[in-house]
Amino acid sequence: MGIITMNDFDQEELNNLEGVNTGSNLSQDDTGVYPKSSYFYNTNINKAALGLERNDLDFFELSGSVSVSIDNKIPSSYGYNQVQQTITGHSIEMDDTPGNERILIKHNTGAGIELKPDGSCIISTKQDKVEVIGGSLKIIVAGDVDIEYQGNVNMSVAGSFNLDCLEYNLTTGQNKTETVGGKETSNVKDGYLKTVVGHSSEYITEGSVETVLGTKTTFAKAGYQLNSENGISVASNDDIFMTAGDVMNFAADNTTVSANNMTVMGGTGTIGGSGMLFSGAGAVFEAGVTAPTFHGDLNGSARKGWTGATSTPTNTNTPTPDITKPTAANVLTYLTKTAGGIRKILIDKGDYIKKFIDPREDNGGLS
Repeated sequence: MGIITMNDFDQEELNNLEGVNTGSNLSQDDTGVYPKSSYFYNTNINKAALGLERNDLDFFELSGSVSVSIDNKIPSSYGYNQVQQTITGHSIEMDDTPGNERILIKHNTGAGIELKPDGSCIISTKQDKVEVIGGSLKIIVAGDVDIEYQGNVNMSVAGSFNLDCLEYNLTTGQNKTETVGGKETSNVKDGYLKTVVGHSSEYITEGSVETVLGTKTTFAKAGYQLNSENGISVASNDDIFMTAGDVMNFAADNTTVSANNMTVMGGTGTIGGSGMLFSGAGAVFEAGVTAPTFHGDLNGSARKGWTGATSTPTNTNTPTPDITKPTAANVLTYLTKTAGGIRKILIDKGDYIKKFIDPREDNGGLS
């Protein structure tokens, strides 16, 4: 086979080689789409492959609560980046540029998948993302997980929902509603603290049992009411202490008060009734005593009034026991200055605890 020279072609063949004639054998684009204006008077090699441009995914929704790491964008070096780009702008890149080793599949909307130089994977979608898995799904994350949903989240679990974590923190900006179809069991191994800003209500259709193996303390600043349609029983193996700063009222159809050692006293008032019976070791009265009949020995003026008797009456002197007079002053001292007197109860004076929990009052309604 000899050497072919330009003299071996006729004029028509030379015109076709030089692109003068627009025949079907030419490499030009008959549609006029290519080359694009950005490639006029330049090479037709893709600019991303040359490193003059860079294709990156678009992030359609970003916020400050979840950070997305965007590394330094290194341009590609020619010869290292294999780029395929379609008419509408879809592109696939496999880049071996040192420091920018990545694989990119990008839709013309900016959505796509990128495998970054460090091996991480980024997926960005402009609209919905749907995953359908016929079998099991297992996800293992060695680091932290940040998830932000800017809309509603609906989750339906046909089986059990099991969560095992070191600490569990839940914050809701508004309401929280829980519906339990069966029993609810809560086991707290350390302590339990519940803070409610506002009103708290609990409704129980059956009985309620609370067992406290330590000390139980209840504080009520505004008021405390205990109501029962049936009986109330209060029992203690030790002391029961009740005081009232103003009025303490006991009313019942049948009342029994008993003790091995009892003291009943008052500055003023009345003890007794038309059907009351009194029995005791002695009595001291500061004023007169009226009764239709007395039985027993009488002393004093009663002896002088004895008439018509055949013998002088005798009197057995039974001494009056020592009784501390419960005068108004003594009772007031007992109530105000002794350990058994009225206790002064102050709960959150100045509302410091309340304002710490709910600072809206001092902040113009802002919590």
